[in-house]
Amino acid sequence: MWKAIVRRMWRWAALCGAVTTMTAPAPALGQRFPGAGGAEIRLGIATPRDLRADELSIGRSLSADVDLGYLGRPWVRTIVGVHHFRTDIESGDATRGDASAFAVRAGLRADAFTASRTAASALAAVSLQTVRASVPEDPTTEGLLDGVYAGFTLGAGVRRALDRQARASLVAEVRRTFVPNLNHWAFEAGIRYLILGTGAYVSAPEPVPEPVDFADREEGADARARARDEERLRAEEEARAARDMRSGAEAEAARRELEEGRGQGPPRLGEALRGLDRVLVNIAGVTETERGLVVTLGSGVFASGQPSLTDQARGEIGRIAEILGAYPDRTILVEGHTDSVGAEEANRVLSEHRAAAVKAALVAYGVDAHRVSADGYGEGRPLTDNETPSGRASNRRVEIIVLNP
Repeated sequence: MWKAIVRRMWRWAALCGAVTTMTAPAPALGQRFPGAGGAEIRLGIATPRDLRADELSIGRSLSADVDLGYLGRPWVRTIVGVHHFRTDIESGDATRGDASAFAVRAGLRADAFTASRTAASALAAVSLQTVRASVPEDPTTEGLLDGVYAGFTLGAGVRRALDRQARASLVAEVRRTFVPNLNHWAFEAGIRYLILGTGAYVSAPEPVPEPVDFADREEGADARARARDEERLRAEEEARAARDMRSGAEAEAARRELEEGRGQGPPRLGEALRGLDRVLVNIAGVTETERGLVVTLGSGVFASGQPSLTDQARGEIGRIAEILGAYPDRTILVEGHTDSVGAEEANRVLSEHRAAAVKAALVAYGVDAHRVSADGYGEGRPLTDNETPSGRASNRRVEIIVLNP
């Protein structure tokens, strides 16, 4: 019997995994509803209550849930799932029959301490439950139990992450389900998998508004406003093209200079990086420290609260990587930092993800992965105080540190 339950558990796990894979959003889009963020499967026991005739013994319980993203806040998750349990019907010491129930449910799960490896959750859901009983000697009991019932479920649980990003976690949950004739408690344990781990609890960026269509505007003042907007956009595009052209020329000149002067040491590297600083908008500064040259990337490299690089920043990091590639003997550290807004642990995790994203971009553009390491320090190493907007902007940074030989 237990083998059959395990086989069913694996089938449900495969189904949940397939649904998750097909409907999962891209990481940059966060996990806003609708879009599967993960799956969970649990095995345990159920203890039925409130039967008016014979006694229902403790039965076997199996559940599977799919996370469909968050509503409003990332810690409020939408959950849909299924639940099955089977129990014996006893009279005294004799087993007279059995009953089984299959339920589908949908509801909300509120998660607490989401940035920690150990977290808690509370669940509220509505359910539709089909009950089938088999009591050959007592049709009355069968009639009492058989049927389709609507009800609701309340529960609480804990999880313990198995990895640093909290993608895979062990979970334990207790639930109370209220349905006619077959109220029951369930105690289950299993595995939860979140596609983005702690990143699932970072708010998705707001959608970019559609450009305003002026085609149907009236003539006169609206037409003049449209002309001014078009002229401004044209000027911005021309300025951006000119800046990109200067940036490309500067990077090429720096590359040629490095190729011609390789072996002359750090001053050449510093000059090349400072040359990029003059033309790349996302480099906040290049400084020399006791550890080595520090290239500071400003807060514009990432969207607010997000760990993924913008397209422009990715291209600029590629130009930095081109220069660093000419110095294969230099070790590189990538360190992420945040301001003090938000939870300390969440800031640390975000800084780690941002540092890892910059490292991945450097490696993608040709820097040997063995030369680069990345870490995040959250709000623990500010450059200035966090009391003003400018101070917080200075503290939101990623530093590429080229260590001294």
